[in-house]
Amino acid sequence: HPGVAAAVVTAHGQDADRRLVGYVVGDPDLAELKDFVASRLPAFMVPSVLVPLSELPLTVNGKVDRAALPAPQLAVDKVLVPVTATEELLAGLWADLLGADRVGVADSFFELGGHSLLATQAISRIRTVFGVELALADLFEQPTVRGLAGVIDAATTGVAVPPITPVRRDRPLPLSFAQQRLWFLDQLEPGSTEYNLPLPPRRLRGVLDVAALTAALTGVVARHEVLRTRLVTGPDGVAH
Repeated sequence: HPGVAAAVVTAHGQDADRRLVGYVVGDPDLAELKDFVASRLPAFMVPSVLVPLSELPLTVNGKVDRAALPAPQLAVDKVLVPVTATEELLAGLWADLLGADRVGVADSFFELGGHSLLATQAISRIRTVFGVELALADLFEQPTVRGLAGVIDAATTGVAVPPITPVRRDRPLPLSFAQQRLWFLDQLEPGSTEYNLPLPPRRLRGVLDVAALTAALTGVVARHEVLRTRLVTGPDGVAH
């Protein structure tokens, strides 16, 4: 970028709070620079925060001293304050999750340093705080407090999790997505051992209680239906 004299990107934070931070020497417009980077790199390689510097700190060997790079400031200078209870709660939730001092209703979750892992946590907290079920895509489509607050207010109260109910076993049952995938791969390469899990032998010492071992294994098989499941290809060529 013509406005960048030097730059370095490093990971900041720990575990789920870990994010990419870009340090820039020069005089570019940071918002325009972020768009510039996003047009050339996949999303997971785009820094969530850009920090302007007058120069990069160097070690005595002339290499970038990453330990001396300043921590990113996630506070927001210009804040549009929440005007509804939903916006107030959501702004506080984001501030706590993102480590920001303040969050305004026009601030973008991702421009404040959010990423996919934090987005998942945000959706989970929204479910707990507001009692509504949002899709992860809702946050990506409405990344501001005001935009997502509108989605929350329009959502039906209650977690929309489909109930798990037993069904009869006297007819073919559909495969799960994982089962469909493994069945399809087996059709491409029959007999492949790629998904076999080799284990070292287990030695049992002492007197073996065969009846107890048999009862234990039988109980496990009885409890987990997947251990009693076989896939059969029907006349239509589809496995059940």
